[in-house]
Amino acid sequence: MIDRLPGRMLAAFALSLSALTLCSAVLADPVDDIVNAEMARQRIPGAAIAIVKDGKIIKQGAYGMANLEHQVAVTPDTVFQSGSLGKQFTAALVLLLASDGTLKLDDPISRHLPDTPPAWKKITVRHLLNHTSGLRDPDDIIKLNQDYTDAQLQRAGAKLALQWAPGTKWAYSNYGYQLLGIVCTRVGGKHDGEQLRTRIFEPAGMQARIISERDIVPHRAAGYDLVRDEFKNQQWVSPTLNTTADGSLYLTVRDLAKWHIALDSDTVLGAAIKQAM
Repeated sequence: MIDRLPGRMLAAFALSLSALTLCSAVLADPVDDIVNAEMARQRIPGAAIAIVKDGKIIKQGAYGMANLEHQVAVTPDTVFQSGSLGKQFTAALVLLLASDGTLKLDDPISRHLPDTPPAWKKITVRHLLNHTSGLRDPDDIIKLNQDYTDAQLQRAGAKLALQWAPGTKWAYSNYGYQLLGIVCTRVGGKHDGEQLRTRIFEPAGMQARIISERDIVPHRAAGYDLVRDEFKNQQWVSPTLNTTADGSLYLTVRDLAKWHIALDSDTVLGAAIKQAM
């Protein structure tokens, strides 16, 4: 078609193509280049980003696939599993309960958990929050494909000796945050996930929620492991271990942006709570 155009029209067409190319180059976003390069480097199937400035979302980006089997692309509405990013919401809930007066950060956890071993006598709520409890994660005892009650989960960790005296050293602890979730459920009178919904997610305008494989969750991304340079579906985790307070949430990138905006205001947490954080 192009070689049949009159010379003047062909020149105009070429000029338009040049203008489009130049415009595309000018409008290219270096953020997209950074994200795409990092996804390639880490072999990430899909990702979404949001950039917040002055209390507003100024950019949303979606990249790659949310589901490799069905070839579903990521969008800003894609629902991801939070992983340990969810711990910050557990911490916020603990501080809200402390502001209510239902617990104190320096309470021994034995005050809120029944049948704790003598070795836990000096472990406080604050130690759990700050990863300074000395507790060991019972990874060799807990089977991820098995259901546990709160009491069974607590007993599993209680079988292990402390790594050090509480408050003397730091080590990242999933188990400490699992215990915090049990504490929140006991002192708050409802499952910690329900308290997160009513006290944090809804006031912040978030759609985040506790993981549930049985529920129909629109736009849910699939999870993958990279095994010998090949993507595999993530291994199945039991329903109870997929609802513990060490990070078992569904959320979108827009949810995280709204949380960021809420933290910059007093919508959910007051100034005193944020200072405590």
